[in-house]
Amino acid sequence: MKTKTLFALAILLAAILVMPACEKKKEDTTKELTPDQAKVELRDASQEITTNMDNMMSTSAMESVQFLMQIMGNQSLKSTLKTLAFDSGKLNLAKVKKAFTPAAQRDDGVGQFGIYAFNFSIDDFELVESSANSLVLRYPANETAYNNQQNNAELAANNLTYTTITFEDTYWDDYNQTWVTETYEDYVPTNVNMNLKIDNQTAAQGNYSSTLTEDGIPTAVSFGMAVSPYQFQATLSGGGTNFVAGFSFKQDDVELMALNWNLVYTADMENVQTISGYYMAMPLRIEGSANFAAIDAHMRNVEENGGDYDLAFLNSQINMQLLHVVLNAKIGDIQFKMYTDPDYGDTYPDLAVVYGDGTYEWLSDIMGDTGYTFRKKK
Repeated sequence: MKTKTLFALAILLAAILVMPACEKKKEDTTKELTPDQAKVELRDASQEITTNMDNMMSTSAMESVQFLMQIMGNQSLKSTLKTLAFDSGKLNLAKVKKAFTPAAQRDDGVGQFGIYAFNFSIDDFELVESSANSLVLRYPANETAYNNQQNNAELAANNLTYTTITFEDTYWDDYNQTWVTETYEDYVPTNVNMNLKIDNQTAAQGNYSSTLTEDGIPTAVSFGMAVSPYQFQATLSGGGTNFVAGFSFKQDDVELMALNWNLVYTADMENVQTISGYYMAMPLRIEGSANFAAIDAHMRNVEENGGDYDLAFLNSQINMQLLHVVLNAKIGDIQFKMYTDPDYGDTYPDLAVVYGDGTYEWLSDIMGDTGYTFRKKK
């Protein structure tokens, strides 16, 4: 949602104070767009979201980090950001592990501490200086620097502290067609201060801190990063089985993306029971709640034991809608529809935006793969 100036806020408050009660109710009511209007606005909004993301990813800092992940053989930066920001419905330590592969398990030669430089002869990093509490990577900032064999970028992680945790990760083994649970013991960073320089100029700064229970459950997480003119902030807080996950992405003072999810976990902390809150990608906003555990259990039961999916049951476990923030208008409801995978031919429920006339479009086509998918993926 765009941040209003103090002057505009004062005008708004004054208008509310002098406005008759019936008029105030009218202003607060969300408009309902016709299906044709909703589809037009949705196309424009989707393009705006894509443009905002492309602009952010084209900054020298983000291109540099993307290239670093490429030469280290990791997943794409967009995929990592989505994993961290949008997979709130499955937020657990396994997601942290998948987002940032622990240094101890990497095969690129980079350890937890030390100063490493990219060696163009071996096409890999090598240790050039030891360190007790810092990790520094010197590398080519982009393809041009790589071709010129120039390490013109430096990513420094200082004040690094780690803790050892033990956790389980359950994943689908597509080859054996079964779910596999493995136990890991790993180092997880609890504090780090980051600084990225390109051609000796600061391009980005960030910090991360977390508090974990003895069995490795995060009770407080804070991550912030500034890449002019963008700022990122991600948080997680809570205790027991109740947590709140937040994320904000701004360009100067304009909020382009945000989420706030209330997460209620099962008693064993293995799965999310319910989620409620909102996710906003300007100018679109998804808000509502879902009984995640019931949906996930139904999906797994059909996938593992056969039978038919019950769309009526699934839709009774979700109450979400898609809104247009700027127009203060409802575009449609979020519901499950049957989807047929064009590559594999599998048919299963997936989330869609349903317009007032009953027509619909897949949510992932509009908002991207944002973690709202409750199905097993190939």
